[in-house]
Amino acid sequence: MKAAMTIAFAAALAAASARDFDPRAFGAKGDGAAKDTVAIQQAIDACAKAGGGRVVLSQGTFLSGMVFLKDGVDLHIEVDATLLGSKDDSDFPTNVPSAVLDPGKTTRGRTTALVVADGRRNVALTGRGKIDCNGMAFVKLSNSLSYGYENEGNAGADAKPLGEDEWVNWKYRRIPGKLGPPRMILFAGCQDVLVEDITLVHPAAGWGYWVTDCDRVVFERVKVLADPELPNNDGIHLNASRDVSISNCRILAGDDAIVVRCNNRPFRDGRLRVCERVTVANCQLTSHANAIRIGWLNDGVVRNCTFTGLAITDSACGIGIDLPPFEKGMDDYGVEASLYENLVFSSIVMDRIYSSPVRFDITGEEFTRMEGIRAITFSDIRARAYKFPDLRVAKGRELEDVVFRGCAFTRCADGAFPGRWKQKGAAYWWNEGREEFRGLKGVRFDGCTFTDVPAK
Repeated sequence: MKAAMTIAFAAALAAASARDFDPRAFGAKGDGAAKDTVAIQQAIDACAKAGGGRVVLSQGTFLSGMVFLKDGVDLHIEVDATLLGSKDDSDFPTNVPSAVLDPGKTTRGRTTALVVADGRRNVALTGRGKIDCNGMAFVKLSNSLSYGYENEGNAGADAKPLGEDEWVNWKYRRIPGKLGPPRMILFAGCQDVLVEDITLVHPAAGWGYWVTDCDRVVFERVKVLADPELPNNDGIHLNASRDVSISNCRILAGDDAIVVRCNNRPFRDGRLRVCERVTVANCQLTSHANAIRIGWLNDGVVRNCTFTGLAITDSACGIGIDLPPFEKGMDDYGVEASLYENLVFSSIVMDRIYSSPVRFDITGEEFTRMEGIRAITFSDIRARAYKFPDLRVAKGRELEDVVFRGCAFTRCADGAFPGRWKQKGAAYWWNEGREEFRGLKGVRFDGCTFTDVPAK
């Protein structure tokens, strides 16, 4: 019996290895200097044509522009390999077609990314190797006078006061005229997606993973390690998707670490999706914006989601729920009234939060439409932050059944935080003024404590 099992196992291994495709067989060098884009794409195409399998990067650094996953393909990066993003704008063109998205209605007007899966089934990124997006090639030191980096010798004739420089409170900003990929990894309109063990580093002032209109998605043991001083580096930006699991991940981000939204404006077919059944568990998050953000402007339906067992540290905000006003120049907004309901946040530890552990920012402006924010529970949260929860809800916009249960909030003085903490990303915007949280209609605090720690 044991011999028969061994033979069967060996046969299974042989069948699996026969469906492994090595880009070197298609001309890849893996030396980090020659561009391997064409060879990697040819390996992906051959794998898909054979009915699926793995395209395996091993023992080298594979320099590449955009590549496109196909049905049944697992792009597998071994621990001794790196997929290295190109520094050249020409490798991330602006006119890439998409079956799912209207590029002109996406943020930054393109569906460009280093790795793209567009309308695909059974696709994966796996392995203990790295995806290095070469992000420093697309940014430069900010010359915002408010930040203080002029003292490091980089201030010049183009130095600007606060409010006149893009992403003024991050140390770096995008190089004007240099595009780079607005997303590093894009899954659009896909079914059955797996991202496992991969480490993504140096995103190029753009979202790490954009998952939009996908079903049955798993992120397991994934790392996104960005420099938090680079702008717009979201970790996992989830939009209008269903049945998503994000677990045991480590995300260090310059912008929001994990985003859950439902912006239906970019979809070609005009159909209104919902975003539901999302679970985020056992993750470590750090962000110079929100560690967790729910929603944005006219975002549609986000419902039935759980966030549990999280450790959030050194972030501008812990959990942010947003319905902001429209600002001139915005290209990231939806087409329907927002509804956020049946959301549970539990067993979360936060420390060194530079503004609020929980922040609601709900505008009353007419352009921003709201159907409701209801049935949201925060339980067993332990937070040390500069502020208590800050729930800013405009007149005429009401919360329903928002409950804080068994939470402990500690408000710390300036000395509890590292140097220059008020300059850490979005903390500058959010730490002004006193928080508003008690006596707000539709909000209840059961068994919560609020403690002030005086300055030493």
